[in-house]
Amino acid sequence: MLLPLLDDPDGDVRAGAVAGLDALVQEGLRPWERRAVAEALEARLVADPRTLWQTHNALIGLAEALPALRQTVGRTPSPEVRAAALSLVDTYNAIDENTGADLARFVHALDDPDETVRFHAAKGLAHSPADTGTRPQDGERLRARLTALAAEAAEAETRAAADEALRALDGRGPDSP
Repeated sequence: MLLPLLDDPDGDVRAGAVAGLDALVQEGLRPWERRAVAEALEARLVADPRTLWQTHNALIGLAEALPALRQTVGRTPSPEVRAAALSLVDTYNAIDENTGADLARFVHALDDPDETVRFHAAKGLAHSPADTGTRPQDGERLRARLTALAAEAAEAETRAAADEALRALDGRGPDSP
């Protein structure tokens, strides 16, 4: 009953529908409901800036949304939507059989012009290697980029995320790049 309300012309109704879906996701959707809810929320993430972060929160844990979110990261012109989608691809939010390939998305997003996107890229890099066992290609370039981000980012939380990602890279073993 909530899915049609995501397209209501009234922003308050749309926000209420997202809140209701978030509560359902938290309580546990039935397996056959998960894909439809994930698809509807992912579409809302891109289409409704008013509920962007509320929709983001409702998508946490819905691995069914990951394929569309991966496409969104690479296609949307909106830096806020890129940041939200990239955050949801982070292994702390959801994983699927293609999660190992997300490491390259995080590395690429370190060069995004928007600092919020770079923050979420660094957070993803902090979590992904330990959670997936994947190693970044060109580790020296990555280390240099993270070091620069840790020193030059305008926001303290972005600098901290870059430091966290560097520590994660260093903690992977003696043969780390």
